[in-house]
Amino acid sequence: MVDAVKVPVVAAGGFCDARGLAAALVMGAEGIAMGTRFAITKESPVPDNIKQTYLKASENDTVITPYVTGTRCRGLKNKLTDLLESEPQGLPVIRTIKGMLEMRRSFNVPWWKLAGSALKMKQAYEVRLSGMGELAFASFETGSKGKLPQALIEGDGEMGFMPSGQVCGRLNDIPTCNELIERIVYGTEEILEQVRSSIR
Repeated sequence: MVDAVKVPVVAAGGFCDARGLAAALVMGAEGIAMGTRFAITKESPVPDNIKQTYLKASENDTVITPYVTGTRCRGLKNKLTDLLESEPQGLPVIRTIKGMLEMRRSFNVPWWKLAGSALKMKQAYEVRLSGMGELAFASFETGSKGKLPQALIEGDGEMGFMPSGQVCGRLNDIPTCNELIERIVYGTEEILEQVRSSIR
């Protein structure tokens, strides 16, 4: 990608430590983006019990599902993902319509905006239009205003959705953001210096 574009490239997906940053820099990226790693820091508002769930998870404890955002996303396995993934492929039309009605009511947006967003998502990600309705139905059926807040704010690790990269299997502590950044930067400097020494 860095050979094909003229803008800075930030590598994302699976990064959490100095080795990752060093590898990304060597490949030509300007830096890295970290989602799951920063979610599990002391400053993160994610509830402590959810942070512990991430720390206990391995890379095999994640699942990719289209039922949360309307397109495929990865999260930690729990009762919610088991429920969503166990649904038959073709949910009844009434279920999808009910979900869309609840989503429109919740976000207070006109039908034409909701339909336009759904069409754009379908074109961009090649997902079923019913995906958004299915998500909304699953969310509101349980009396929740959304599955992300249910886990990441309310601390429900069973019926809330916990987005996560497979990097969760490499996390083993809850540092401050400052400690994390310093550890990665200084560690990267050491790694790159070792590489320089090995090729001299």
